[in-house]
Amino acid sequence: MPRRDRETSQLPFRPVPSGKKSRELRRTGQGKTPPPVQSKGGPRARQASPRALLIGGIVVLLVVLALTAVLVSARPAKQAYGAPFSTEVKAGPTLVSVVVDPAKAGPLAIHLYILTSAGIIDDVPEVDANMSNTAAGISGLKIPLQVAGPGHYVAYGFDVPISGTWTINVTVRTDNIDEYFADPITVHIR
Repeated sequence: MPRRDRETSQLPFRPVPSGKKSRELRRTGQGKTPPPVQSKGGPRARQASPRALLIGGIVVLLVVLALTAVLVSARPAKQAYGAPFSTEVKAGPTLVSVVVDPAKAGPLAIHLYILTSAGIIDDVPEVDANMSNTAAGISGLKIPLQVAGPGHYVAYGFDVPISGTWTINVTVRTDNIDEYFADPITVHIR
């Protein structure tokens, strides 16, 4: 029993025993837990002044306004991403599949796939391409294509200097005599 007294004497309140003794303590009011300690100044001490509330409200308003301004000026993720552009155009009896990745200003990769009208890869002797941006006064910007495989031509790291609406012109030579111009391809570079 001495051990129990030692444990309970360190508690900030006296534990309420169960049974007959607890009913006596409740009846006399001795078994109740003490009321919470109030801070100096009473219950009104924690209330803020109207001036402090006004300043706090203004600070919150300025933070919300600043975050809104940052979010409004940020580029949408869809534009920042610069997703690849792809299309297919006719060049005489062949089809030209064009992929520009990413479709945004700066270095990009341009893939040209030459296909038959049935969609089978067509190994042609020569393909040339250039880009133009009439609004910026740029025309005939030669795309340095390299053979990447049968019917596949590529230009890696090709630098498109500015964003805007660009036109890609492709010329396909199918044999020693026949040469075809593909329909102009319009690409929106972001």
